[in-house]
Amino acid sequence: MFFRSLKEAWSPILEIDCEQVSAEINPQFAQIADENDLVVLTRFDAEATASGGKGFMDLVYPYATLKPLRDLLRNRVSTSDGNEESDKIWREDLAVAVGDSELDVRVMMGDIKTTLYHLQNMKEGDMLFFKKPDQAQFLANGVPTFGVNIGTRGSNVAVRVEKQIVPGQL
Repeated sequence: MFFRSLKEAWSPILEIDCEQVSAEINPQFAQIADENDLVVLTRFDAEATASGGKGFMDLVYPYATLKPLRDLLRNRVSTSDGNEESDKIWREDLAVAVGDSELDVRVMMGDIKTTLYHLQNMKEGDMLFFKKPDQAQFLANGVPTFGVNIGTRGSNVAVRVEKQIVPGQL
């Protein structure tokens, strides 16, 4: 059903045929693109009504595979009819849709280098020491996004954004 829907979605732009080559439950082991390649990721929530199971499926396009189709895709997505009002509405709708995207966010205060032997032999009360950086890093989907200070507000731990991190300028 997924392949049939994918073929239908691409049909106005390109005739495609899909076949399953392999499957991987743990995305860490999926080899779709090189580590530093850009990709376009689309996550689909999946629900098996008969069994009641729920999960998700990720569709990953290496950017290099979409680059030759860039002009075709751009022409299908943008209004390009010269109507500024419809362009504005389209941009606002897109911003709302993207704004609802879920992100995995984490705050990393520092790195600790140790050995597996040391880690395996740790017990309650043992301490690991590390040099605290000037600022912690706020990561969105694993990408450093902000430099933050960690503190408290009432009974809650909080972070205050101090600076935006521009990719490639760490």
